[in-house]
Amino acid sequence: MQLILRTTICCVVFLLVTSCEEGREVQVVSPFVSGYAASDSDWTEVIDCWQEHVRKTRANSRPPGHWTAWKARTGGAFGQEARVRDLEARLKSPLPASYRDFLRLTDGRVQRRGAIEEAPMFRSADQVEPFAKVLPEFAAIWQSGGDPKLVESEYLVYDLRQYQVSFRPQFISELLLVGHRDDSTQILLNPMVRTRDGEWEAWILSPSIPGAIRYPSFAHLIRDLILADIVSPRDEGPYSAKQHRGQCSDLIKVTSAF
Repeated sequence: MQLILRTTICCVVFLLVTSCEEGREVQVVSPFVSGYAASDSDWTEVIDCWQEHVRKTRANSRPPGHWTAWKARTGGAFGQEARVRDLEARLKSPLPASYRDFLRLTDGRVQRRGAIEEAPMFRSADQVEPFAKVLPEFAAIWQSGGDPKLVESEYLVYDLRQYQVSFRPQFISELLLVGHRDDSTQILLNPMVRTRDGEWEAWILSPSIPGAIRYPSFAHLIRDLILADIVSPRDEGPYSAKQHRGQCSDLIKVTSAF
């Protein structure tokens, strides 16, 4: 059974879809248009710029980073289409465009500033799995937090007003683990919350926050991760459109949340 309710609030159309899937209530809410736009050449330039900043912070004695080695091996081509399609087949769903484009180029082979050489920041396409499957103990802990009764007007906030301790714990079992900022900080996609142009909500989940920094799309999240590495590696964000201006992260175009 599916109920579609459309209401107009402050000239913004909110679409609420409620359905029953295997005995669970699933809500897909889309109040936001991500505005994601980036060409293949934009992505290549962004990743090159980001990883060059990372390289400059690394000790000269260390071997080349994951991106440098991966680019040398692949020629920097968007050649991972087959691996991405295999992932989509496993998920039984197409991936959101911004994450799909990122994965086609890098297969996750990028590093953050100060990262250990042996640990790429993102998982490759064949390693992407449900958060609760990979880290069941962590998932169980997070499911006991948050606020299951959080209303849309409080949940769907992606600017500095976002209260990061407040998230919907019922989404934890649906999250996909796509990367790790460090041992206790996960990078996740939430297919249960989607923008009107098909992007999935993206999370940085960490006990140090504590809670989740939530973004309307992977494009918004990766922009902030890149900018954090360049200007302030200890600050996850969120960053404003003004802060991105003039930085390589701004080549990934989005509708700013603030």
